[in-house]
This record gives sequence, structure tokens and C-alpha cells, in this order.
Amino acid sequence: MKKEQEAELVSLTQQCWERYWQLDLDFMLSHCDENVSWIGAEQDEFIIGFENVQKNFADLLLHLRSCHLLNQEFYVAQSGKDTCSVIGRYFVATDETNDYFLQVQQRCTFVWEKKDKAYRIMHIHVSNPMGELKVAKGERFVNTVGYMANRYLEENFKKRFLGKQMTVTDLNGAVRFIYLSEIMYIKAQRNDVKIVMTNEQIDVKMNISEFLELADNKFLRIHRSYAVNTDYMSKLERYTVTMKNGEQLPVPVKKYNEIRDEMIKMHNSMK
Repeated sequence: MKKEQEAELVSLTQQCWERYWQLDLDFMLSHCDENVSWIGAEQDEFIIGFENVQKNFADLLLHLRSCHLLNQEFYVAQSGKDTCSVIGRYFVATDETNDYFLQVQQRCTFVWEKKDKAYRIMHIHVSNPMGELKVAKGERFVNTVGYMANRYLEENFKKRFLGKQMTVTDLNGAVRFIYLSEIMYIKAQRNDVKIVMTNEQIDVKMNISEFLELADNKFLRIHRSYAVNTDYMSKLERYTVTMKNGEQLPVPVKKYNEIRDEMIKMHNSMK
């Protein structure tokens, strides 16, 4: 077989997999011979004949998620007058549109044979490194693992980038776990505190002094009833602090210069 034809079949194998993982399984099927065989990563995926492979693909389509391929490597393993075997390895990674994350290595073998002046797929074998994928009972794709991985990444992202977490009890007695970096400001109201966050407000059983003892140095008490997260401050002027969401909070006239100096000091210490 000429090198140009080998290169074409390598490219076509790559296209088959790329479109397969974008859920266009018909593209690969359109190149399959009626006697095609498929050996997949699942225990029962030893399938002979086009109709059976097509049926298997239809079932897989209900379980697969759109993915893209990373670090692709495809090579010609064997080439004869009318046959060519292409092997490949790559990483399958879920698209950003999915609600979970998964990235796993996969290997494949395609056997092409010339039939009626066109090359057809006679055999496909796909596998994953031993132990890398764990499919839950009743699944045909690793969806459960993907959801678990996504939750793991989200939690680690929060721990790394959102910083310190606080445990508080709201007025209904529920224990709440909140990140200090998501708090814009707090407001004292009698014996309780209203915590104003980026996405909700929580009334908790503590006073403003108790809150500041638990909080980090991003919070500045600008008033007897208010303490603000300096990351969410937009502007300080006589005699208000404007938050990034447009809210304006009061600053006592007599405390203005002291609060301004403290705010500048805090800002410089964070550089």
C-alpha cells in the first residue's frame, strides 16, 4: 500500500474517533463493512456483524457524553496490498458543556480492507488501561465516576481559591457552612447578624464582634452595625462605602478618617 493511502486511513481512523466522541456514531458506521466486528472495553462487547454493532452503538448513544480527544497518536501497525491496521492512543476528556468531568486514556485498533475499490472497516478493538475505568452497575459509560470527579474538582477548587470556611447556625437552627470570600458584608440587627453573600442572605445567631473573631483580615468594621469584605468594596467617600453591587453603607462622620487610613493599610498589606 502506498504511503499516501496509509496516511489517508490514519486520518480517517482519527476522524472516526473524534466524531464518535462527539456522538456522531453514524460516521464510523458509514465506513464499516457488513461483516465488521467490534471488541469494546465492556465485558460483553464482543460483537460480530454490522447490525449487531449498529444496535450496540444505538444503546451506547443513550449513555455517552460528548467528549474531545487529547494527545492523539495514530500509527500504521500493518500494511499489505489491500489491508491496513491502524493503532492509536489518546485521552478522552469531557466537553465543558457536560455537568461532570472525566479524562481517561484509551487505545484502539482499526483493521481496514479494500472492498469494491473502497476501504471498509473490518474490525475495531478499543480498550482502557486495566483498572482505570470503574463502571457502576447498570451503566455502559463511567457517568458515576464522572460526577464524582466533578464534585471532587469543585470542592478542591473551593478549598484552594475560596479560602477559609465558617460554620454558623441560622435562626431556624440549621448549621450552615459558608466561605468567607463569598461574604460581601455583615449587618448587626439587635442580637443577631445578617450575612449578605453574593448569592443569598443568612440571619445567624451571633453578634458582629463574634463574627469578626472568626473572620480573616479582609473584613473591616466601618460602623457599629456594619463590617465589609474589602474585596467587594468599590469606593469610599464621605460618608459612605459603595459596594461592587451598588449598595451604599454608612460611615460615621467622626470615624471617617480612621476608617480610611485602616482601609489603605489593609489594601497595602494585601499587595
